[in-house]
Amino acid sequence: MDLHEIPTKERTHGLQPPHNGDPSHPPPSPAQTSERIPQPSNPILGRNITPEPKQPLKTDKGKGKDRHKRAQAPNPAPEPLSRQPDTSRSPPSSPPASPSPGPREGHDDGTPRAVDPDFAYAGTIHIPPSSEGRLVQIPEDERPRIIGITREKLEKALDLDYKTSFPDYPGHKVYAQVVSGNITTPTAFLVQVLEDIIALTFDHGSATHVDVCPGAPDLSLKLPDAHPYPVLICGLTVAQQELLLRQEVLATDSGAAFFYPFAQTIPPKTLHFALTGIALEPDELGVNDRRIATELHNILIKEIEFHKFVDKHSDIIPPTWNPDNGSDDSFDNIHRQFVLQRLEVQSLMHKGLPLHNIYLPITTMAPNAAEDLVKAMKKIKFKTTKGLGTIANPFLCGTCKLTDHPESSCPYTKLEGWPTKRPGPPPTCGGYGRGFGGGRGGGRGGRGGYRGDRGRGA
Repeated sequence: MDLHEIPTKERTHGLQPPHNGDPSHPPPSPAQTSERIPQPSNPILGRNITPEPKQPLKTDKGKGKDRHKRAQAPNPAPEPLSRQPDTSRSPPSSPPASPSPGPREGHDDGTPRAVDPDFAYAGTIHIPPSSEGRLVQIPEDERPRIIGITREKLEKALDLDYKTSFPDYPGHKVYAQVVSGNITTPTAFLVQVLEDIIALTFDHGSATHVDVCPGAPDLSLKLPDAHPYPVLICGLTVAQQELLLRQEVLATDSGAAFFYPFAQTIPPKTLHFALTGIALEPDELGVNDRRIATELHNILIKEIEFHKFVDKHSDIIPPTWNPDNGSDDSFDNIHRQFVLQRLEVQSLMHKGLPLHNIYLPITTMAPNAAEDLVKAMKKIKFKTTKGLGTIANPFLCGTCKLTDHPESSCPYTKLEGWPTKRPGPPPTCGGYGRGFGGGRGGGRGGRGGYRGDRGRGA
């Protein structure tokens, strides 16, 4: 084949080195050249950035059949070009196959959705120093216990439509329970408290995707007004989500909020039940509390119902526990002794009568451990030297929504810097509809309240 039969444009196609005229080294065909040119990964931008030749090149059928074979691809192996019809024109490249859509976040099976690069950052972040003095942060060892909050209880007041649609909201998510916020509290107050907290929690400009979505309550359930009502915070990165869950509770002058995992089990950190009927009042030194703890220890170690509970929830024992203490007791009895050694009693006066909270700090991932403990304790008679103890009904604190104290005894309100303001009363005329228009400034519209990329923290 004569060199002059190939146009100059074809010879320089793909930045090939000039042909030296040696017939033993013919110029590569366009098909071979196109294999060395990387194709664009985005099918919208064009199938091939190289212009196709105006005329098909002629091939020498008598010579060099082996030289026109396509290089073997690892998977799958295409058919050699020498078997194709008389043309060296490369076949059009097909667009890359679209990846299968990832599962949605928030499924009960715990499968995460496809990672969005806008929300993928997972490094460790901290609250900016500029927020010091304006944002109340409670150290972990000074936080009062979180008692009585479960995922089922937290989501119970939510409208079903929102519970099913929240997983589709963008980014990573957490639930926020606004302190003193009730089911009938107007949306504007809830959103304002959370946006003020977010603005101080994250660095300026890093929360442009974060959004506060209050949803709507299911008023047909006729729940108590003080029942927990969660507000969704979405559009978070992994790092922002972990920061809020690590802090657990944050407060500003305008209000405070607790943060809980979204679409995940909330395992109890401390098991709890309360006894009434024991005539020992709390004292400043805690002597009476220790006396009750000793009597309860002696009662429970003999009770079959307590044995069944410990055997069922063996993961309440830390994995680092070493049972080899030189005792002649059976392993099961040593097991129970270890649980009871951690039992604590904290008493309070309620309506002129003593009430005794019993706590068991544990390590468990079983969401029903707290409920199973109360069921077991109801079958036991606590015959103490100061009266017969009976299981007391749980409280519902209107401030923190916990169940081991009334609102008048809430330990959070005694923390330094805790906000004293309470959300305003519901409007008597018109007002805001929760989640259906009526956000801050009256401009939040649309079901779910997602506002795009605007964030208070920006």
